[in-house]
Amino acid sequence: GWEGNMTVKKIDRGLGFSYTLCEKDNVDHFVNLKMLHDSNEKVVRIYTCMFGDLWNYGHAQFCQNSRRLGGKNVRLIVGICSDDSIKKSKDFSESLMTSHERGMMASQCRWVDEVVFDCPCVLTKEFVKRMNIDMVTGSSSKLEAITYNQVALDQGIYRTVLRSSSPKDCVVSTTALIDRCCRGHRF
Repeated sequence: GWEGNMTVKKIDRGLGFSYTLCEKDNVDHFVNLKMLHDSNEKVVRIYTCMFGDLWNYGHAQFCQNSRRLGGKNVRLIVGICSDDSIKKSKDFSESLMTSHERGMMASQCRWVDEVVFDCPCVLTKEFVKRMNIDMVTGSSSKLEAITYNQVALDQGIYRTVLRSSSPKDCVVSTTALIDRCCRGHRF
């Protein structure tokens, strides 16, 4: 019911994404208008929420693995948490990148169809309904699933996704990158 309250703006730079501002409920997000494989088949809307600081291969791999759960007609929606929510949730006082920078990085990932800026860290029923979410993905941490995605667990739409496709993959994390920088690691 919020389609009539949207304004779509073309971004002058980047890879041709459209910026969509939903005035009714103030959801601020980017939408990549990729064509779906089969317009007669149901679109599966998969949502994942992340901090996305220092966007790296591990984030992209997680998005790719999340997207694979939906079949051919899938839309992957990545929620990027606000700067304030990171301050409250992480061990460090603030992220290295702003929420806008983190969202812009996520929007450039080939497996991401939509990016929601300053999304709620704790998933709500209202957000699931508003965004027409069919499935929610998260990491393998049970504590993280219960803390942030209890609504999805209760609705039976939560799926655990690994960052790597196989155990042989070397997946870098933001924490590992920060540790390398602090140690003065040279590449």
